[in-house]
Amino acid sequence: SHTLEVTATSTDGSTSTKSFKIGVTDANEAPTEIIFETTKIREDANRSDGMGEIELNVFHPDSDKDNKISSYDKRFEVKFSVSDDRFEVYEDGGSYFLQVKEFEYLDHETEPEIKLSITVTDQGGLSHTQDVKLDVTDVNEAPYGEAFTYAETSEAISDTDVITNI
Repeated sequence: SHTLEVTATSTDGSTSTKSFKIGVTDANEAPTEIIFETTKIREDANRSDGMGEIELNVFHPDSDKDNKISSYDKRFEVKFSVSDDRFEVYEDGGSYFLQVKEFEYLDHETEPEIKLSITVTDQGGLSHTQDVKLDVTDVNEAPYGEAFTYAETSEAISDTDVITNI
């Protein structure tokens, strides 16, 4: 609250002073921004090895600490939604992380970038949506396919003889 002192002066020069107390209440404001620690994610990222997560910083004007919120601050119980069903947001140790869901896979060769939207909604129902483009980084993968079968041949073969088919 704030105290306001008002002085009124009449035409004859006399004054009267009165103090007023004004109470200011907080109004809920929407989250304003989601900052991504990185926008790169490995194509072999998965939930179990921690390689498929990106830390998110959520900013809210009602927060006391540089507008960044923590899941430890129970005034900011937020929920997330992600436009791409292969991803989810989880909380750990006061921080929020975007991750590839279990049993979901990314492939740089078929999808080198992924565009998605993340929406954060606060306890008062106000929300902010942030669009992001994730760069799926390539990983050198071992060749795969049908196995080569062992074939035996004599040393007296020509250059055009077929030994085996793959």
